[in-house]
Amino acid sequence: LITEGYHRALKLIGVSSQAEIKINDVTIQQKKIHLGERLAFQFELQSLSSKPQKLVVDYLLHFVKSNGRTAPKVFKLKTTTIPSKGKLIFKKTHAVKKITTREYYPGVHFLEIQINGRIVARQEWQLKPWRIDSPPKASVTQ
Repeated sequence: LITEGYHRALKLIGVSSQAEIKINDVTIQQKKIHLGERLAFQFELQSLSSKPQKLVVDYLLHFVKSNGRTAPKVFKLKTTTIPSKGKLIFKKTHAVKKITTREYYPGVHFLEIQINGRIVARQEWQLKPWRIDSPPKASVTQ
């Protein structure tokens, strides 16, 4: 319920769904990546409050499905307290590699930043098939 931004669940852990923050400089290092590479991104959070705030920071990746639509998957980043008028810088890499529980499809995917259950930023990135010079390590049988 916390990752879904349910305000009662957030309240139970002492988090307000109305965080007074500003997000700056959301950047994706490489907007086009191949399967097997890492999606690297960073952003800065700035507090607009005169009091410290507890934040639950998550990121969502909207993966392209077999039907061409996208579906989000929430990933935890950090639960922290930001000081009054303070700034925090987040840097993260996410491996986009073949795993048994997820099938990847080429196309335009999305990264979203979620603070205390609210989406505050969105960037797109593109997934390309395997590179010719670096085929998948696992063999595929048909």
